[in-house]
Amino acid sequence: RLSSDLISLQSNNGGVFTNTLFENITISNPTTYGVQVLSTAKGGATFTNVTVNNAPSGKVVNQSNGGFAITNGGGNNW
Repeated sequence: RLSSDLISLQSNNGGVFTNTLFENITISNPTTYGVQVLSTAKGGATFTNVTVNNAPSGKVVNQSNGGFAITNGGGNNW
Protein backbone atom coordinates (compact mmCIF):
# COMPACT_ATOMS: atom_id res chain seq x y z
CA ARG A 1 0.00 0.00 0.00
CA LEU A 2 1.39 3.37 -1.04
CA SER A 3 1.00 6.40 1.19
CA SER A 4 1.14 9.88 -0.32
CA ASP A 5 0.00 13.43 0.31
CA LEU A 6 -1.34 14.15 -3.20
CA ILE A 7 -1.97 12.78 -6.68
CA SER A 8 -1.84 15.58 -9.26
CA LEU A 9 -2.30 14.75 -12.94
CA GLN A 10 -1.47 16.86 -15.98
CA SER A 11 -0.50 16.27 -19.61
CA ASN A 12 2.22 18.24 -21.36
CA ASN A 13 3.31 18.35 -24.98
CA GLY A 14 0.30 16.39 -26.21
CA GLY A 15 0.69 13.46 -23.80
CA VAL A 16 -2.34 11.31 -23.01
CA PHE A 17 -2.89 8.95 -20.06
CA THR A 18 -3.91 5.47 -21.29
CA ASN A 19 -4.22 2.18 -19.40
CA THR A 20 -3.45 3.97 -16.14
CA LEU A 21 -4.39 2.46 -12.78
CA PHE A 22 -4.00 3.99 -9.32
CA GLU A 23 -4.54 1.21 -6.80
CA ASN A 24 -4.14 0.69 -3.05
CA ILE A 25 -3.15 4.26 -2.22
CA THR A 26 -3.79 6.23 0.95
CA ILE A 27 -3.52 10.01 0.72
CA SER A 28 -3.42 11.76 4.09
CA ASN A 29 -3.45 15.44 4.97
CA PRO A 30 -2.93 17.01 1.53
CA THR A 31 -2.69 20.79 1.46
CA THR A 32 -5.68 21.07 -0.92
CA TYR A 33 -7.23 18.11 -2.77
CA GLY A 34 -6.34 14.44 -2.43
CA VAL A 35 -6.59 13.83 -6.18
CA GLN A 36 -6.37 16.82 -8.50
CA VAL A 37 -6.76 16.47 -12.25
CA LEU A 38 -5.46 19.68 -13.79
CA SER A 39 -6.94 21.44 -16.81
CA THR A 40 -4.19 20.12 -19.12
CA ALA A 41 -4.81 16.43 -18.30
CA LYS A 42 -5.95 14.25 -21.21
CA GLY A 43 -7.06 10.62 -21.33
CA GLY A 44 -8.20 8.79 -18.23
CA ALA A 45 -7.35 6.55 -15.31
CA THR A 46 -8.99 4.01 -13.03
CA PHE A 47 -8.82 4.51 -9.28
CA THR A 48 -9.25 1.41 -7.10
CA ASN A 49 -8.94 1.30 -3.30
CA VAL A 50 -7.80 4.93 -3.12
CA THR A 51 -8.46 6.53 0.27
CA VAL A 52 -8.24 10.29 0.86
CA ASN A 53 -8.16 11.55 4.45
CA ASN A 54 -8.40 15.12 5.75
CA ALA A 55 -8.39 16.94 2.40
CA PRO A 56 -9.45 20.54 3.16
CA SER A 57 -10.53 21.43 -0.40
CA GLY A 58 -12.13 18.09 -1.25
CA LYS A 59 -11.15 14.50 -1.86
CA VAL A 60 -11.17 14.64 -5.69
CA VAL A 61 -11.44 17.43 -8.24
CA ASN A 62 -11.40 17.08 -12.03
CA GLN A 63 -10.54 20.41 -13.66
CA SER A 64 -9.99 18.97 -17.16
CA ASN A 65 -13.32 20.14 -18.62
CA GLY A 66 -14.05 16.66 -19.94
CA GLY A 67 -10.55 15.96 -21.23
CA PHE A 68 -9.80 13.36 -18.55
CA ALA A 69 -12.09 10.53 -17.43
CA ILE A 70 -11.96 9.23 -13.87
CA THR A 71 -13.18 5.64 -13.62
CA ASN A 72 -14.15 4.40 -10.16
CA GLY A 73 -12.80 0.87 -9.86
CA GLY A 74 -14.39 0.43 -6.43
CA GLY A 75 -13.14 0.53 -2.87
CA ASN A 76 -12.51 4.29 -2.89
CA ASN A 77 -13.81 6.50 -0.08
CA TRP A 78 -15.03 9.19 -2.49
